[in-house]
Amino acid sequence: MPQTLTPFLLRVSHSVDALRRVVILLALAALASAAWAATPAAKRHYELTSGDAATTLRQFVEQSGEEIIYVVPRVRGVKTHAVKGSFTAREVLERMLANSVLVVVQDKKTGALMIQPVNADTPGPPPGPQPHPPAPADKLNPTNPRTMTPKKTSTWLASLFAMAAALDPLSAQSTAGNKSKLSAEEIRQQALTEKNATAKSEEQTVPVVLSPFEVVSDNRGYHAGNTMSGTRLNSKIEDLGASISVVTKEQMTDFAMLDFNDIANYEAGTEGTGNFTDYSFNRNGQQISNVTLNPTQANRLRGVGSANTTIGNFETSGRVPIDPLNTESVEISRGPNAAIFGIGTASGTVNTVPTSANLTRNKTQITTRGDSFDGYRLTLDINQVLLPEKLAIRGSYARQYDGFTLKPSGTKTDRYNAMARYRPFKNTMFTGSFNTYRLQGNRPNSNTPSDLISGWLRQGSPTFNATNSTITVNGVTRPRTADDITAYTTSGTPTQIYVDQNGLGYWGTGQSTLSNTPATVSQVGRLYDTNADPDALRNQPLFQRFAAVHNKEIYDWSTQNIALLNSTKDKARFATVLLDQVVLDTPRQLLAFQAGWFHEDGQRYARNLLAGDTRGGAVLGFIIDVNEVRLNGTPNPYFRRPYIPTALAYDSTSDIDRDTYRGQVAYKLDLTNEKNGLRWLGLHQVSAYNEYKKFSSRNFFTSDNITSKHTWLPAGTLNTAGTGAAGANVRYYVGDSKGQNMDFLPQPYTYGQYTLNYGNDVTGFTQEPVQFGKAILNFSGRNSNQLRIQKAQGIILQSHLLQDRIVTTFGERRDELYTRAGGPVRYNLDGITLDQQSYDSWATGDWKLGKGPTRTAGVVVRPLPWFNVFYNRSDSFVPESKAQDLFLKILPDPSGNGSDAGFGLNLFGGKLFIRANQYTTKQINSRTGSSASLGGRIQRIEFNDASDRNGLPRDLFRLQAKANEWFIAEAAAAGTTLTEAQLETKVSNLMQLPVEYLRPFANNVTATNDVIAKGREVEINYNPTTTWTLRANVTEQKAIDANISPDIGNWLAQRIPVWEKIVDPLLETPWYTTSYGTSGSAKTFVDGLIIAPLKLAKALEGKSRPQVRKYRVNLSTNYRLQGFDNPIVKRFNVGGALRWEDKGAIGYYGVQQRPNIVTELDTNRPIYDGAHTYVDLLVGYRAPFFSKKIMATWQLNIRNVNESGRLQKVGANPDGLPTAYRIVTPRQFILSATFDL
Repeated sequence: MPQTLTPFLLRVSHSVDALRRVVILLALAALASAAWAATPAAKRHYELTSGDAATTLRQFVEQSGEEIIYVVPRVRGVKTHAVKGSFTAREVLERMLANSVLVVVQDKKTGALMIQPVNADTPGPPPGPQPHPPAPADKLNPTNPRTMTPKKTSTWLASLFAMAAALDPLSAQSTAGNKSKLSAEEIRQQALTEKNATAKSEEQTVPVVLSPFEVVSDNRGYHAGNTMSGTRLNSKIEDLGASISVVTKEQMTDFAMLDFNDIANYEAGTEGTGNFTDYSFNRNGQQISNVTLNPTQANRLRGVGSANTTIGNFETSGRVPIDPLNTESVEISRGPNAAIFGIGTASGTVNTVPTSANLTRNKTQITTRGDSFDGYRLTLDINQVLLPEKLAIRGSYARQYDGFTLKPSGTKTDRYNAMARYRPFKNTMFTGSFNTYRLQGNRPNSNTPSDLISGWLRQGSPTFNATNSTITVNGVTRPRTADDITAYTTSGTPTQIYVDQNGLGYWGTGQSTLSNTPATVSQVGRLYDTNADPDALRNQPLFQRFAAVHNKEIYDWSTQNIALLNSTKDKARFATVLLDQVVLDTPRQLLAFQAGWFHEDGQRYARNLLAGDTRGGAVLGFIIDVNEVRLNGTPNPYFRRPYIPTALAYDSTSDIDRDTYRGQVAYKLDLTNEKNGLRWLGLHQVSAYNEYKKFSSRNFFTSDNITSKHTWLPAGTLNTAGTGAAGANVRYYVGDSKGQNMDFLPQPYTYGQYTLNYGNDVTGFTQEPVQFGKAILNFSGRNSNQLRIQKAQGIILQSHLLQDRIVTTFGERRDELYTRAGGPVRYNLDGITLDQQSYDSWATGDWKLGKGPTRTAGVVVRPLPWFNVFYNRSDSFVPESKAQDLFLKILPDPSGNGSDAGFGLNLFGGKLFIRANQYTTKQINSRTGSSASLGGRIQRIEFNDASDRNGLPRDLFRLQAKANEWFIAEAAAAGTTLTEAQLETKVSNLMQLPVEYLRPFANNVTATNDVIAKGREVEINYNPTTTWTLRANVTEQKAIDANISPDIGNWLAQRIPVWEKIVDPLLETPWYTTSYGTSGSAKTFVDGLIIAPLKLAKALEGKSRPQVRKYRVNLSTNYRLQGFDNPIVKRFNVGGALRWEDKGAIGYYGVQQRPNIVTELDTNRPIYDGAHTYVDLLVGYRAPFFSKKIMATWQLNIRNVNESGRLQKVGANPDGLPTAYRIVTPRQFILSATFDL
C-alpha cells in the first residue's frame, strides 16, 4: 500500500469509532486492490433473452460491463438469439448474431468490438477503414481478455468516428469503388467463419439450466416483465390476470428508495407514511399514531388495510423494513392472492425478491449517502467467485441513521448479510443466506397533539382553589358549583406525578384521602384540570371532543419532538436454505423441485410514554395546571404552567420465532415445437407445493409503579401494576407560567425512593416514602402468548393455448391453522418477577383449528400480438380463535375475495406497455374494526365473566353481580340460603336471559365489519430509447366500511328497555341510572363507551374510508444524456417524478347542526382535505477512474421540491373543524455516491 495513505489512515483510526473504522478500512482495501491488482475474468455468466438487437445489445452491455460500438438504426429490427451460460464477450455476441445480417468485428489496434451489417464496410483505425477478416473466437487474445476494452478514450472515439463514416450513406456512395469494400464471396466466407466459430464454442460449453423457481426478467428501465407472485414460478406478468406490479432495483436507486414507504409514494393503489397517516382515536379521545409506533406496517393497499409481507414467497412478520441492499426487486400483488397467501388479509401482498451470491462475476460496491434531515447511510457489498459457475459467496453491510426534522429524534440501523451459492452439478443449486437487523432510537410524533389550552383561554382562563372550593374566571372569584364539578375533569385517583426539567418533583393524590391510606378517597377536596369539554362536545356522539394544535404559538410542530421520551429497539435474524434440482430438461419437458427452509426470530422492545398507546385515561395534549394551591393548602409551584398528561410508562417486549419448511415441484410440458397437431395443445406448467409453518410469539409487559410494600396496597397489587393506589398519572411540564405555551421539551424521571403525599385537612396529611420502579403487568404471557402451526398444500396450473392466444391460470390451496395460547403464569415469591418456565409454557388441551380452501382463477386472451384482455379472481381467509356474538352465534373466520378485469397493450416493439384494470376487493367479517371491542364492553355491563385484564372485578354496576347481591340479601333477611341453581334461576328471571348467559362464555365476544373497495388502475411503462425510461400510473379508488356490528345495535335495542325497568331493592333506585362508587352508572358507561362509538361507526357505514383519494397520478422518469457529443455531458442523467393526489374525504358534515345533537352524517357533504402535488428531481453523474477499474456514480435527489413544511388536515368533526393534523415535512435533499469496483 502506498506510503501516502498511511497518515490518512492514522487520522481515520483516531477520529472515528471502531465500527466505522472497520468499514472505512475495508472500503479502502477494496479500492486499493482494485486499483493495483484486479483483472476481470475471461468469461462471465450471461442470461440474455431473444429479441430486437437494439434492446438485447444493451442487455449485453449491462451484463458484461464491456463497451461495444454500434449504430442503433442499423441494428434495430434484427432478431437475436437467447444466450445463457458462461462465455467471453466475443463468444456471446457471435451466438446472439448467428445466422443474422449482423456480424462482430474487432479493431486490431484498439480492441474495440463493433457490430455492423454483413454488407457494410469493415472499419479500422483512422485515417480510413481497412478491411480485415475477423479472427476466430478461440484466437482472439485467449490469455488477455482486456484487449477487448480500448486503453484510451481517444482510440474509442476514433473507432466510433470511423464506423460512423463507414455506415453513413454518403460515405458509402463515395467509396463504392473502393477495393476495401467486401465482395459477396468475402461476405459469405465471413458468415461461414462466424458460424463455425459459434458452433465450436457451443460444443465446448454446455449452458446450465436455470431454476424455474427463480425470477428471470427482461427488465427494460423501470419495467419488469416477470414475477414469482402469480404462479410461484417464473411467469410473465402479461400472462397473468392478477394485478401485480414489480419495482425494479433501478427505480429504487434512481429515486433513493430505502423501504416500502418510499416505494408506496410512486406505485398504483399503495399508500405509505409519505401519503397516508395511519392513526386512530381511542375511547379517551387520544390519538394513536401507527406512523410513530410501527411505520413499517403503517401502509394501506387499495384503501383496505396493510399488506401481507413475504421474502422470496416465505411469510414474514413484517417487522423488518425492505432494504435495497438485499433486494433485487419488490413485487406488489394487490388484492387477495391465494397462490402466495391463502391465509392473509385481502388488501394484498408485498414480496421481496432477495439478492443472492453470483457465480460468474466478482463485485465490490460501496455506497454513501447523506440527507438534509441529518440522516446518513453507508453500505459495503462484496461478491466473490470461488469456483467459476460453481461456488460464490457474498457479504454486505449497511449502517443507516434516519434523521427527522423534529428534534431530538432518530433511529440507527445496522444490517449484516451473508450469502452463498453452490452449483455442484449443472442441474443442482444450493442457495443460502443469513441476515441480521438491529434498530434503536426514537421517532417523532407524526401528528400534532390535542389542544386544551385554547378552549381554556376562551372560557376566561378559570383557576381553582382546592382549600376554599372557589373558582376564578376572568379575574372574578366565586364559589365552586356542582356544574363546575361536571364541567372540569378532576385529577382524582390514581395519584399524580409532577415531572419538571429536573425530573420527578412532587407526588401526591388528586383528591383528599384518609390519613392512613391513599386508596380511600373523599369527595371534599380535589384538584382540577382544564375543562375537558370546552366546546360542549361531550354529548355529541359523532364528535371527537378535543381539537388539535395548529398554532405555533402553543407548540412549534416543525422542530419539536414531544415524543422524545419514547424509545424502541428491534433486532431480528433471518436464515434461508434452498435446494433447486432440475430432474428432467428436454425441449418438450421440464421437471424440477425445490426444498426450502426459512427462519425468522426477533425481539421488539418499546417504551411508550408520549404519542403512543397508554393504559390510562389521560389525553395526550397540552393542558394548563389550573390549581392555585395543593390539597394541603400550600402554594402550587406549577400553577398556570402547561403540561402533557399521560399514564405511567408502559414497556412491552415481544419475541417471535418462525420456521417455514417448503417443498415445491414444477413440471412444464411444451408441445409448441411439435410438427403435428399436438402443437395446438400449447405449453403447460404446473407447480405443486407443501408448506409447514411454526410460529410463536411471547409478549411481556411492565409498567412503572410503586414496588415497595405498604399496608394500603392489597395483596398481589405488585402483580397487577397500575391498579388502585399503586398506579399514577404523570404530568410532564413543558413551560413556565407565562404565555401558556411549550418552552422546553418534556424530561424523563428516574427510579428511586420518593415521598407520596396524601391525606386530608381534617385528620391530617401523610408523607410516606415509596419505592418507584418497574413491575410486571399481570397480562404478560397467558393469552398474550400464541403458538401457531400452519399446514398448507396447493397446486397451480398455467396453460398457454393456441400459440399463446389464450393463457389460463387455475390454483387451489388448502390451509389448516392450529393455535393455542400461553399457559398459566406463576410469580416468584417476591411477587414481582415471573417464573420463567410458566411464562414459556403453552396451554394444554385441544388445539384451536381453523381451516379452509382458497382458490385463484385467471385468463388472458390475446386476439392480437400486441393486445390482450384478462380476468382474475382470488380469495383468502384468516383463521381466528373461535368467537361469538352477543346472541351466542359462532362468528365465521374473516375472509376476503377480489376480482380484476382489464386489458393490456404491448406497442412499438416492446417499448410501450400499458395495463388497465378494474377491480373489486372485499374484506369480509373483519374483527379489527373500531367496533370490535363493543361486545366486550357490553359484557362488562351485565355479566360476571367480565373481569379486567388483571383478573380483578372491573365494574361495580355489573348487573349479574348486583342481582346476586340483592337475592342473597333477600334470602338472608328471610333466614334462608339459596342454592347455586336457585340463585341462577332468580337472576335469569330478573335479567330476562337464559341461564347460559350467566355462566362463563365459551368464546370471546366480538363484533365484525366489512371493507369494500372498488376502482380502476392504469399502469404505463415506456422506454422510447435505450437512454430514456418512464413509468406512470393513474388510479381511481373508492373504499367504504359496511355491515358494521349488526348484532350490537340489535342487542341494545332489546336490552335497554329491560335495564331501565330494574330497580335496586337495597337502594330503591333504578339500577340503570344509579352510580356505584368510582364506576359510575351503567347508563353513563353505555352512553359514553358503547352508544357514542357505535353511532359514530354506523354513521360512517357506506361512506368513504378516511383519507381515501378518489384519483391519484404518479409519473417517474429518468433520461441518460448518452446521445450528446460532449464527453462530460453524456455522463449525466436527469429525471424526476410528479405525484398528484385528488382531494380526500376526512369526514362528513352532520345532517343536524350544533347546538343540536348531531346523530346523522350527510353523505352528500364530505369534508375534504384539498388536492396535493408533489415534485421530485434527480441528477446523476457516472464516470470511471483508476484506469476504468472503478466506476463512480454521484446522484442528487430532491424529494418534495415544492414543500416547505406545513400541517395537513386528516380528520374533522361534523361541523367541519379539524380534529387531527399531519405534520408534513419540508423538501429533503439526498446526496449519494456509489463506487463499483
